Amino acid sequence: MGDPRFGAPDLDAKGGIIAMDAKTGDVRWTFNDGSGDHQAWLVATDGERLFALHGTALHALPV
Repeated sequence: MGDPRFGAPDLDAKGGIIAMDAKTGDVRWTFNDGSGDHQAWLVATDGERLFALHGTALHALPV
């Protein structure tokens, strides 16, 4: 597996985060907090976790 790449596209009407394998382009996982909040997702990683701020909620997800 290649290194993961993360994004928070506006293409999904429900919003959320997508993790893709950089080598193959395969989707590894998707995440949505289900809040319905229309604020942007802000993401950062420390190499082991993905930190995602959405509105006032902070999520820590596995890389």
